Amino acid sequence: MNIVVAVPLPVELTSFTANFVENKVSLTWSTATEINNSRFEIEKKTETSEWIKIGTVDGSGTSAKNHSYSFIDSKVDFVKATYRIKQIDFDGSYSYSKEVEVNASAG
Repeated sequence: MNIVVAVPLPVELTSFTANFVENKVSLTWSTATEINNSRFEIEKKTETSEWIKIGTVDGSGTSAKNHSYSFIDSKVDFVKATYRIKQIDFDGSYSYSKEVEVNASAG
């Protein structure tokens, strides 16, 4: 007999968007709940690079409230780029968000 235990996700991400505005990329995301959330690391991959960390935003620890976050990437030296968020807990465990793509030539 297998017993399945539901473990709550450390962070419930409700949205993640990227928009090309005024030669910058504005990343925004929201959470519904957070458990032991240390920080978010923002990662970018372009057509000529692998994933690289471009910034860090502090998490809200443990919270049952909605939180909104943002990050501006002002180094837009690409035509297309893909972004993702690496959410890191206080114990070092992590997970990745979905990926979002930005086309700078369309802005």
